Amino acid sequence: MLPDQIALVIWLASEPAAENYTYNARRLRGRFVKPGEYVIDETSQGKEWITENANVICEYWYVGFDNDARKTEIKRTHLTLQPVSRDDRINRRLEYPEPE
Repeated sequence: MLPDQIALVIWLASEPAAENYTYNARRLRGRFVKPGEYVIDETSQGKEWITENANVICEYWYVGFDNDARKTEIKRTHLTLQPVSRDDRINRRLEYPEPE
């Protein structure tokens, strides 16, 4: 990724005290649809977005639907996010991209 690009990286661990994490990362190509709401992706099958307050990302949302009519919600994910201070322990765990 280039220095001016933004990525969404979600770190996953089997438990909070786990030694190793995995992650899912992708470049954001969305848009602000209103102040504080950035839509990452929206199709007839679902919507994925983040919210921010005072320039701090505070929530992640995903809602998926069963068909193009979007009448039946089949999946909903909501994560409340908070900034994490970087330290040697976090840097060791959160290497991105993964070392070869």
